[in-house]
Amino acid sequence: MRRFLIVAVASMLLLSVLSVPTNAVTIFQDGISVQSETFEGDTAGTHPANWSPKDGKPASANVVVMDAAAPGPAHAGSTQYLLLDRANNSNSDGRAYINSWSAMSSGTAKASAMLYFPSTNNAQEGQIGFGSNLSNGLAVMAGRETRGVIEYFDEGAGGWAAIDTTYANDAWTQWDIELNLDTGIASICVDGSCSTGLDTGRTDVTISRLEIEAGWDGTNPHSKIYVDDVNPIPEPCTIVLLSMVAAMGLGFRRR
Repeated sequence: MRRFLIVAVASMLLLSVLSVPTNAVTIFQDGISVQSETFEGDTAGTHPANWSPKDGKPASANVVVMDAAAPGPAHAGSTQYLLLDRANNSNSDGRAYINSWSAMSSGTAKASAMLYFPSTNNAQEGQIGFGSNLSNGLAVMAGRETRGVIEYFDEGAGGWAAIDTTYANDAWTQWDIELNLDTGIASICVDGSCSTGLDTGRTDVTISRLEIEAGWDGTNPHSKIYVDDVNPIPEPCTIVLLSMVAAMGLGFRRR
């Protein structure tokens, strides 16, 4: 009977570990996920269901879910991802946002996503807006003037400020951007390399959307950004559960 209970408990723990969902484009409030977005349930070739176009604009045909068979960058761990393509000289093309959470006005807000910038892009590869629109909040620019350089908008100085952290083209990179809504201090990380203590000069921000826009420099071809799920990393509770399952299995074998 005791052995049966050990096996039963171990099985339940293992199932709970296996049922932990794959991480996604995720929004956090004070370390707690408030929205987790994947593209696996969307129909390839269509506009993503939970992403909205620029305010007052129709859904862009160049904001589209792609599958593994599409002529885009392969990404291990997922079969579909989002393409933002600034194919036309329009400020609504290749631009979309998610906002399915209650607006945040205090504490710490964080967004995590995998991004891919192809080397065929022109200057101004793209912008990320974490606020109430693309520029009101934590505004981050990729390759605004120089490829690989990341800048954020410093409201106090009234302009864009470059950071030490850089990004690579033709590679999936994990972006984690975070803003303390009480102090206006931000951090920007790419693949674990972080620039911290960034003063945005903004303490009256409301975080109600994550908006991403492919860039353009006034000539064709314009830029593209691929967006995908963040690679899953075991959480502490997951590691504990796995350790318990392993320990129970080892104890059972020794009897």
